[in-house]
Amino acid sequence: MSSLAWKAVQSKFLFDGSWQDIYVLGTDVAGWQRMLDGLRSADYDPRYFRDNNPTELPARAEDAFPNEREYCPLLSVQFCGILANCHFFSFEEIEFDVDPWEVSGQAQLDALLEFMRCLAAAVGQDAILCPENLPKSVIIRVTPEGRFEHHAVSG
Repeated sequence: MSSLAWKAVQSKFLFDGSWQDIYVLGTDVAGWQRMLDGLRSADYDPRYFRDNNPTELPARAEDAFPNEREYCPLLSVQFCGILANCHFFSFEEIEFDVDPWEVSGQAQLDALLEFMRCLAAAVGQDAILCPENLPKSVIIRVTPEGRFEHHAVSG
């Protein structure tokens, strides 16, 4: 995957009190399964929590979602000093949040793009980086083939 220059996107990672979200939109349980399998087979070490207790990541995606007796589970993936958290909100979209302060230079940007490429390739759909809760305001889009688009003006 070609590199995106840190200087081109640095201003998008200035902390304003909110997180940034990585989305794969329009998914279903099969997409979630492909994402989880993709993370397991990649060079990542996904950590899974139920009610804040570390536990084994379920083999089946549907079993990773909360049941009626517990709080929302959490999947954490750490890479190059960045912590990406997934909260299992909906089968219809995969969402990871990241702290923009953790993306502080070219190495972190490259690692973030690679993580997004892994998600997109596993699910077979674009992964997008957006301001928190604004999936229509795309900052960066990564395709399953590993191409990326930087959107200079989001909106």
